[in-house]
Amino acid sequence: FDAVRLFVNRAESTRPGFRLTSDIAGAVLEICRRLDGIPLAIELAAAQLASFTPQQIASHLDQRFRLLGRGRRGGLPRQATLQATFDWSYALLTEEERSMFMRLSVFRGDFSLEAVQRIVAGDGLDAMDIFELLPRLIDKSLVVAERADNEMRYRLLETLRQYSADRWEPTGDRRAYEARHADYFLQVAEEEAANLGQGAKHEQSMATLAAEQDNFRQALRWALDSGEVETGLRLAGSLYRFWLYRERNPEGAWWLEAFLSRDVPAPDAVRAKALLALGTFSGSAMGGGPAGIAALREAGDLYRHLPANYRRDHAASLNNLAQLLANAGENAEAEARLEEALAMSRELGVLWGVAMQVGNLGTLAAVDGRIEQARERIDESVRVAREVGSPALLGQVLTNKAEVERDWGEPALAVGAFEEALQVGLADRAAEAAAGLAVAYLRLGQLDRAMELFMPNGTTLCTDPNLSGQTHIFANLALGRAEIDLATGAMPEAVQLAAFIGRRTEGGEMRDFVPRYERLLEALELAMDPGDFAAALAQGRGMDFERARQLIARPWQGTVR
Repeated sequence: FDAVRLFVNRAESTRPGFRLTSDIAGAVLEICRRLDGIPLAIELAAAQLASFTPQQIASHLDQRFRLLGRGRRGGLPRQATLQATFDWSYALLTEEERSMFMRLSVFRGDFSLEAVQRIVAGDGLDAMDIFELLPRLIDKSLVVAERADNEMRYRLLETLRQYSADRWEPTGDRRAYEARHADYFLQVAEEEAANLGQGAKHEQSMATLAAEQDNFRQALRWALDSGEVETGLRLAGSLYRFWLYRERNPEGAWWLEAFLSRDVPAPDAVRAKALLALGTFSGSAMGGGPAGIAALREAGDLYRHLPANYRRDHAASLNNLAQLLANAGENAEAEARLEEALAMSRELGVLWGVAMQVGNLGTLAAVDGRIEQARERIDESVRVAREVGSPALLGQVLTNKAEVERDWGEPALAVGAFEEALQVGLADRAAEAAAGLAVAYLRLGQLDRAMELFMPNGTTLCTDPNLSGQTHIFANLALGRAEIDLATGAMPEAVQLAAFIGRRTEGGEMRDFVPRYERLLEALELAMDPGDFAAALAQGRGMDFERARQLIARPWQGTVR
């Protein structure tokens, strides 16, 4: 990239002997990205290498104008500093342009014209002024306009956004516009969240929410810093299903814990939704089962005393509680909670919920050895999902069907279900389905095909920073790689991965994986020297998550058995 080359060139002048090495490359890239590739800003950042490391510079760019305003070694004319350059451009703006430029700094990332009209207009700028002033700021390169689907989206470069925000501080009315920003994006989140898990509008609402992620984070941060706990809980609760479907559980859990830890009273409906979300997210993390169960039980207790229009979320709390109970081996109570949730969904006519809950009942039946009943339930789940018309839902229930057939039924049927799920379109879950398909091919004796599919997709999943919050995906990955390792002769590594999962099931979680890892360990014990097996078993049981991740993503070794 031109920006990186410029940084390195100036860095070599500032600090003789400077080289772009792997240990600092990430920090250099972060500097260039956050400075928006602005040549003067990059030159000023490189000048700081006389005093600071790239990592130190990158970590202090939130105060970039103070940091970079120090100038370069050897003297930089004041007129050429970043602050002075922006001051010169700012001075050329009209009063109305300055006002709008400052107000736009409340946004993060890109934003829509509607958001500008709803948040920025007023207090001296009417709605029609927006149509005149916005093009002027675009012409002056202070705002970037980009087409996205059928609308234009706008954004300030981050360096310009920070400069604009700094100009605004003395005026004292920034908080009012930040509150408008939070209120507007809370409304967006609540309106779009109503479509999630509901039908054909699901995908469009997911796309809308994804486009506004940076603004949601900005609104959440403002609510937390301002003590607006109820606003924060409402927004985080509204984003619950978005985070869940995008597998951003750790991010969602962080925000919910931050607001709930303030111990500020909130309406029962708001608290119930927050506990539903937090319990689901916590329960999906390794070691978080008991906390997740407790939160979901409290959510259910609150929902039982709320009006009927909250029954959809009540059903979700029962469904998600059942999943955690099943993971803990409490199958009887899990089945009872699922039946209760299914009855609610049928009564409400929420077909998405029916598809999910009847499918989860099918999985539970398979774990208990009732494979024919499992097939009946899961086939009903697929039929209902087709009726809903959502590719995301259909892909999800087909993947569920494929996993049940792969692990308890017919691997050939699993291959067909996995392949259809991938054809339907799984968005962020395609790599997960492809890695699952690899194991199905392995069960059919097609090792080459299994290895070809598993490696790129398993590696992709292992690089996801949210993987530690997705125990089901991680357990499938670890055991899938272990089965392939057994087939290719990498048996110590296979034992370690199986033992890592086995150790976690002893803590009362992931109990549905017990039959699979026990079969795997039995095969490995028969194939290995007893001493080697025992050593690998002990090593795997003491292994941490990061080491397990590395074992899954490591290159292939060994020979086919």
